[in-house]
Amino acid sequence: SSPVYAGENVNLTEVVNHSFPIDASMRGTVTKIDVYARRNNVGDYGGFEWREGFAGVTISGFTTSDDADLKAVKPFSSRFLSGVHPGNSNLLTYVVGTIEPLKAGNTLNINNLKLLCKNHDDTGAVQCGFRLCRGTSCSPNQMYSSAIGAGTEWNELASFELPVHASFDMGYTKIELLARKINWSVPNSGVTTKVEIRGYEVAP
Repeated sequence: SSPVYAGENVNLTEVVNHSFPIDASMRGTVTKIDVYARRNNVGDYGGFEWREGFAGVTISGFTTSDDADLKAVKPFSSRFLSGVHPGNSNLLTYVVGTIEPLKAGNTLNINNLKLLCKNHDDTGAVQCGFRLCRGTSCSPNQMYSSAIGAGTEWNELASFELPVHASFDMGYTKIELLARKINWSVPNSGVTTKVEIRGYEVAP
């Protein structure tokens, strides 16, 4: 499933805009797009007011035939996951989360990957990172340092755009989120790693 987006205005307001990776060698597997509207308005005296709510979606693209020469793909507009360091005082690199295909047996082809970090330590730097895995084999840890200073805002540390083509079968089975503390003297401080990806899944 995809994230749910919401907005509030007296007029129709764009609340999200996504583009999917596309190539002529791909065959889309999206069969429908559901549009939801939900009213969430409380009157001055605690009761609900009867007001209308509207939702709309505009799409552009093309339909594809069930051609065996086209690669069947399952695009996703956005997936994200965050994980928190356990907060102990050692300097080990922890796997704090894992992004896997939505359907077991599929693999991930990534069009865009963004790494974000939140530092909960105001006395030392931390590191956030990720690694890409194919089965039990994973790439070297890709670690990036976040500046000193506790805060509630996400810091974007890296962003990658990857070429897309149905013949580029990346074959990733999971993406592991990594977190590491550099300042061991603050045992209760921590770090949160977040990874956002766009791309598509490929069936075996």
